[in-house]
Amino acid sequence: MKTATLNSPDWVNPKKLAPQGACLTMRLPTEELEGIVPFLRPGKDGGFNARLEFSVDQQGFCVIFAQINGSCLLQCQRCLSDFMQNVDKKTMISPVNDDEAAKLLPENYESVLLKEGQISLKALLKEEILLSIPQIPKHPSCQ
Repeated sequence: MKTATLNSPDWVNPKKLAPQGACLTMRLPTEELEGIVPFLRPGKDGGFNARLEFSVDQQGFCVIFAQINGSCLLQCQRCLSDFMQNVDKKTMISPVNDDEAAKLLPENYESVLLKEGQISLKALLKEEILLSIPQIPKHPSCQ
């Protein structure tokens, strides 16, 4: 398995990386989530690391096993104090050309639409982080 670290992730062709068994690691600073994650507090605290393992499964689907962990500073919507929200997510993602292809995927796979045969790793990571953060963040003691 080849492993590479991306300092500024961009577009990749997952269908070329999958047969190679490529593995990419990347970091997304919290600042890059401003304007995307509601109630995100400005600052340099936190950030996210991702490991993306590309493969072809037994059914022939291109698969990305994504492991994302990190934290960001959010504002509690009950007491309005700041707190660190941790994210630890593992998911299986399969790139597809259209919605019809997405319907054919195994139930435990998420889909991501290809754009001219490629995906933006940064956009993919941002979306997965957004899905992992509560829509209305609260301290554990405020729930």
